[in-house]
Amino acid sequence: MEEEDPREVAGRLLGPVLIAVALIALFVFFRSSGSVDSAAPTTLDFTNRTTVPLEAATTAATTTSTQAPDTDSVRALGYASGWTPLSVGDLGHRRGFVATRAGNRIVVWGGLGPSERGGNPAGGSYFGRTWTEMAPAPVSAGADPTMVWTGSEMFVFSGAAAAWEPDSNTWRELAYPPTGSASGAFPLAGVWTGDQVVLVGYRIHPPTRDDNLFVASYGPDLGCCRTYPDPPFSLTYADAFWTGDEMLLIGALLDPNGEAATDDGLGRMAGFDPVTQEWTEYDAPPLVGRGRLSAAWTGTKLIAWRADGDAAEWTRDKGWRVLPGPSLEGNSCRPRTAAVGEDVFVMLCDRAAVWSDIAQRWFTIWGPDTVDWFSDACVPVPGDTARHRLELWCSTGTGNAFWRIDLSKVEATGYSKPATSSPWELLPNPKATRLDSTTMVWSGDELLYFSGHGIEVEEYGGWGYAPGGEYSHRIAEAPYPGRGGQIALWTGDEMLIWRGVTTIWNPSRLEWRTATAAPEFVGGWYAVWDGNEAIFYGSRYEPVNLGAAYDPKTDTWRE
Repeated sequence: MEEEDPREVAGRLLGPVLIAVALIALFVFFRSSGSVDSAAPTTLDFTNRTTVPLEAATTAATTTSTQAPDTDSVRALGYASGWTPLSVGDLGHRRGFVATRAGNRIVVWGGLGPSERGGNPAGGSYFGRTWTEMAPAPVSAGADPTMVWTGSEMFVFSGAAAAWEPDSNTWRELAYPPTGSASGAFPLAGVWTGDQVVLVGYRIHPPTRDDNLFVASYGPDLGCCRTYPDPPFSLTYADAFWTGDEMLLIGALLDPNGEAATDDGLGRMAGFDPVTQEWTEYDAPPLVGRGRLSAAWTGTKLIAWRADGDAAEWTRDKGWRVLPGPSLEGNSCRPRTAAVGEDVFVMLCDRAAVWSDIAQRWFTIWGPDTVDWFSDACVPVPGDTARHRLELWCSTGTGNAFWRIDLSKVEATGYSKPATSSPWELLPNPKATRLDSTTMVWSGDELLYFSGHGIEVEEYGGWGYAPGGEYSHRIAEAPYPGRGGQIALWTGDEMLIWRGVTTIWNPSRLEWRTATAAPEFVGGWYAVWDGNEAIFYGSRYEPVNLGAAYDPKTDTWRE
């Protein structure tokens, strides 16, 4: 037998080895590129059970895909409470600081240092997963300054005004606004209208207690200043929001002891139109309790809540509507509020919750397990609305912490404090708001819920949950709301809901339809699927032994 050339043998072996090395390198590369910050995260569309790549979607509701999400897209976050830690950089500890989003950056500025005399610790901007220390400002920051992003510069007012330009990391001092007070002013609130900063300040020594606020504006290039009429009431703390055509100002007037200075001092609201230079006073928020008021603008409505009481939403055409309160305890703490899309994050002391506009209920959010968080020392910053993100910067006695949370995943899982000793497995919450007669069926692949009669709200949809997944997904809105005493049956490919009106959910087509009207009997206390028909029997009225059968394929009834 002829002996092979060793070089030919080596050549044949070298090819497969090089291919294997290349495959391993590609695997390592894609694994390393799938980090929390660099990966393209996904979220669930609560109306049609699809996974939406967020870079390619404007809103989750625009997709028409009928593919169910894969396991990877719905896995739980690495932290039981839903938080992801981010870099904190080398910023010094502070209190009374402000944090906001400046385009694609997050800026932390102002506040007092840890010593009694305070001092002004350097600010910082977070961009590209790294922190950059801001140049020293030409004005003293102090506690709770007003900070407004104009689209190109960060306007700040702390009793003096300045502007910071991120790309060059430079400041410029601005003219002092006309306050109507020789003693100066404190910052209260401000908004960017698209062509000017409208600033609301608090006169240090007002002529009277009922005349303590001033309003001024800085133009497109932050040139100073135009004066506007004072608000129709006085406030000692307030939030301001730009709605697109007016500035909403909401707050309260408290005495030095923190009590309401007047009978209506627990809450006032008005809108200011810079074009007409007129104020419109709106009804006060209908909130019980005497805790501090806090609010956020979602883009379509204002959500306000009180630390020890209710919540409410306001729109200009409908006014106020009372909502259930978030049930957070700690009236002595400063409440924090931030809107991410139509949902609102609130925080009080060491508790937090998110109001879901879709589910019309609050979801409790537990704090990061490894950080001492407290609302007096933390500021929420609304993040990428499409990704439903929110960042939280905290500066506590144990140091600084910076966290991110995806609020859509909080809603999808119904996060709660993990049980450590229970033999039961906690499954995702179907998210119904205090409902009677919620029905469930097993489809062969997933558990389908359909909400029943609403004590607080009417539910027109349901939820689905597949064992082994971490999320329950929203079923599209049904043509009729859930009802008390309803019955649900699985026909083999559809869920049939009966209570007077028969509605049918088809999971494969992701759509509802309404059956033809049933025969004239008010019944259906008992029901069974026999393989071809749904058979209903029993009535609350005489005669009680009535029944009927329904064939979903032909959409017909027989008695």
